Amino acid sequence: MNYINKYKLNQCIGKGSFGEIYHATNTITNEKVAIKIIKHGIGNLYDKTQAHNKEIEKILLKHEAMLYNLFKQYRLTKQPKMRCYGIQQPENIQYMVMDLMDMSLEKWINKQMKKTTFKNRKKKTFASICLQMIESIEELHTIGFIHRDIKPDNFLIKKRTHTHTPKKHKKKISLYLIDYGLCKTYKHDLGSDLTNQKEETSSGNMFYKSIHVVHQWKHSRRDDLISIGYLMFFIYHGRILYELSNDELIKWKHDILYFPRETTSYMEPYISTMITQYFSYCSTLDFNTEPNYSYIKKIFLV
Repeated sequence: MNYINKYKLNQCIGKGSFGEIYHATNTITNEKVAIKIIKHGIGNLYDKTQAHNKEIEKILLKHEAMLYNLFKQYRLTKQPKMRCYGIQQPENIQYMVMDLMDMSLEKWINKQMKKTTFKNRKKKTFASICLQMIESIEELHTIGFIHRDIKPDNFLIKKRTHTHTPKKHKKKISLYLIDYGLCKTYKHDLGSDLTNQKEETSSGNMFYKSIHVVHQWKHSRRDDLISIGYLMFFIYHGRILYELSNDELIKWKHDILYFPRETTSYMEPYISTMITQYFSYCSTLDFNTEPNYSYIKKIFLV
């Protein structure tokens, strides 16, 4: 498999919650793009689990493509643009062509942590990234959906050159939210909000899922915001959360939500103040509370 439609596959650059992502080239225009691919080969006909998982992946990518079309209708701006979606025959390969970004937030932060200059500009960088994460989830919530899988790999970075700056090669970091396979509406068909209840299983990455979701309560807008709050620690520390045991992680998630000032007391004052204000607000949100996005965005305007 070297070609999908008019696109030449160059290399695999990652994996989402489902499917593989490839760097590819448009053979007509030579434009570089990203393609998410799911292969639906025959596989093991007797492996019911494998067949079931393949069917789920097929449904999820179709669901994600439908959402990208919806984003286009609502003119959302915090997601990469979807170019096309389809199934290539006879290989039976399902694909979705997207704008190509530079790298994931996780890779970018890991690279920045190795630079001695990162600490000197951490305040402005931290605030800018946090603000853009909140803006991206606000857009999604505004049209009635919750993401349910906030994590560093699901934010992509695109570096853009400033046009009105005296410094040459000055780059601005733009953040884009991706991977909408687990995305769901938080409203009933008639427009009313869903009610809170326990679920048998919880969605999302174990390090970033909200403490409410950890305890298997249904996901709501507040939980996307709380997950973004946990991600703020990744921006500040790197991979430190991954070193905690499961019990330590659950206790930390509880403490940072309800005792943020004490939990962040070791940080630089300006970072601690931002995170404390953010979690203090998030802790007041009930299941169906509409977040005050204007208020929490102001926390990160520096």
